[in-house]
Amino acid sequence: MGSGELIAACRGVLLATGGYGADPQMSWEFEQLPGFAHEGSELIPQSLTGDGLVLGGEIGGIVHKVENSLRVMLSYTIPAEAPGGTATSVHAGIVELCSPHTLLVNRHGRRFADETFFQGIVPQLRLFDPERHEYPNLPAYLIFDAQYLERYSVANRPVGSVVPRTVARADTLYELAATLRIEPGGLQQTVSRFNRFAASGVDEDFHRGEHQWKLASRPRQPGNGSLGTVEKPPFYGIELHPAGGSSAGLLTDAHARVIHQRRRPIPGLYASGNAAAATEQGIGYQAGLSLAAAMTFSYLAVRHMLGHG
Repeated sequence: MGSGELIAACRGVLLATGGYGADPQMSWEFEQLPGFAHEGSELIPQSLTGDGLVLGGEIGGIVHKVENSLRVMLSYTIPAEAPGGTATSVHAGIVELCSPHTLLVNRHGRRFADETFFQGIVPQLRLFDPERHEYPNLPAYLIFDAQYLERYSVANRPVGSVVPRTVARADTLYELAATLRIEPGGLQQTVSRFNRFAASGVDEDFHRGEHQWKLASRPRQPGNGSLGTVEKPPFYGIELHPAGGSSAGLLTDAHARVIHQRRRPIPGLYASGNAAAATEQGIGYQAGLSLAAAMTFSYLAVRHMLGHG
């Protein structure tokens, strides 16, 4: 398209342009999550600017939003540490939040969900406080200690690697909280309570370790293998932001045909992947869902174009 070349479609047009995660305005309009398209994140290709939704919407296609979508994970970005290097962006729910000696808090220093079960975290991220006019759980903060580093990785680096210098650290929780602008008293009280849960093996607040969700959160020894104290300095903290799949897309039918505002298919126009609304969305996101949907509905679209649908 950059050359200005026009290609005539003989059978139909398939919009497979992905979502809108790199467009801050569309991300806010559809996700309503502060920091969803935070600057510097490498998790979302910069080409994902919602082109498919715009093209389809211009000719009457329905842009459908899945309310309270759970296809969101908390992430962080480590800036490049050398000139010419690349930044590293990580979904914290893959390793960090599922491993012992970590906890998740808000700016008040309070936990608000079972860290290992991101489907339970997402609804708490969407909470809005009308009196303070703020999202109390965004940004969120990953807190961990030296014990965590002895067994687990940070930022996809091998275990035992030097923690990137941009990661906040301190010898006391009070100092760490001040660096991250977290309420110090709240963080200290939360960690003290969390350490008691780790000692007893029972998370009385959010039942961490009771969900058979991830291998990393299952007990590897007697007791609750998902819990571990956060008490050995230095202490570390990372600010986390939401990232993930799109909650909105073009509404399509079983043949991947884009549906018009008058509830009829638009002749010759199809959509798949994150350009299409995820109407099959159930209780939560599963790894590979976007790829599976893109392959499946692209296949169905081509079959329909060829008259085999």
